[in-house]
Amino acid sequence: MAYTYGGQPDPDHLRLQAYEGVAARSKAKSSPSSESKSNGKSTSSGSGTAANRGIGSCSGSVQKGIDDASNGTASSAANVHFELVGEKELLEELKKFENLINVNLDHMRIFEPGDIKTLQKMSRVKSLSLENNLFNSWKNIGRISSSVGSRNGGLEELRLSQNPLPPLTRAVCADIFGKSLEKLQCLVLHRMQNVLDTVNALSGSKICQRLSEIHMCYNQITSLNHVNLDGLPNLTLVNLEKNMISDFAELRPLALLPKLGELLLGGNHVSVVSGSKLPKNPFPQLKALHLQENWLGLDENGSEMKSEYDTWQSVMSTIESLDAIMPNLTRLRTIRNKGLEKAFGNNLSNVRGWLIGRMPHLQQINLSEVRPKEREAAERAYIKWCDAKAAEEKKNPEIYPHYRSYKKLHGSQLPNENKKPVSMKESMIKVLLTNIMFRFR
Repeated sequence: MAYTYGGQPDPDHLRLQAYEGVAARSKAKSSPSSESKSNGKSTSSGSGTAANRGIGSCSGSVQKGIDDASNGTASSAANVHFELVGEKELLEELKKFENLINVNLDHMRIFEPGDIKTLQKMSRVKSLSLENNLFNSWKNIGRISSSVGSRNGGLEELRLSQNPLPPLTRAVCADIFGKSLEKLQCLVLHRMQNVLDTVNALSGSKICQRLSEIHMCYNQITSLNHVNLDGLPNLTLVNLEKNMISDFAELRPLALLPKLGELLLGGNHVSVVSGSKLPKNPFPQLKALHLQENWLGLDENGSEMKSEYDTWQSVMSTIESLDAIMPNLTRLRTIRNKGLEKAFGNNLSNVRGWLIGRMPHLQQINLSEVRPKEREAAERAYIKWCDAKAAEEKKNPEIYPHYRSYKKLHGSQLPNENKKPVSMKESMIKVLLTNIMFRFR
């Protein structure tokens, strides 16, 4: 018999063969009881395969490959004997649905709730993952969410990625979910059809106003401007990685969120960051921004610009905008942006130094903490750059952002500027020779 867990072949096939052999020998030695009969089945009673099984009957899948021999030993195909410890105790614990807190049923080919009474026993569940299944009806999702976690007042985390669910409409949201999502804090919707329509419906119906995290990766999203997020005022983290967003102007609804603290945009098509099309005072609480693997310093098609000057100007404009529209930013990720790195001669240390000097509140860049000495050196280097640029353009250096505050912090003179020139005589090292030996031939 070929066993599968979650629709995937179990790699430890020798162990499963051993279980199967022990079970067969046990049945031959003693008369089968009702319990051993159920343990010998590969699926729950009356359910057939996993493809037509609901959540309520998934407990039968736990019994696959479990040893029911009385002696607790088994032998593998290579005749290597080993002892099975704790299998029966584990089964008994798994039957206690009321103790479950986190339930993961990914890749189980489930499409319906199954036995509602079994689901209602899972009264303490806080996190439920149903990713990569066959759910095609929001009503079934509503029945599940209304049945589990009743003792906690509802689920806190729900993962529905990669299910063939249709777009959710605002008109049916309240009827489907009722109050079951009132305590929901984290919602994961990767690889979903029309995911923004679903988010619009959840926001408009105001049934999950405590939601603090929403994850929507791999959904080919290009813009959020037609989404209304007024019904999700407590969002603190939005994950939009691996989509097709090219401009911050397409993120206006996010810019208005009062509590948004972390925005993940890695793996998108962002080439330029500009605040010209954003509302006044955007992203008021944003502390962390992920822009790795984007198109910073490239054109709108992801190609290199015509000249190095254009690349430099684009990068400078982006950094200036980041500093202007996100003044409270403390964590930034910019790794693997070809245009950005090219503008600094493909020297990541130069990129890092410029970002630190240009953005005074940054505490972490690319997951690496900014050290105090590193910040001081970057700020002093920025002062020098401003002085040189101002002298070249015959302007006052105080027109550059942060110049005045840096100058006040580090003094009017930079290191080594207040030292007198050292003569060659003073810089020579004095060596006292005590023994000299000459050898003549």
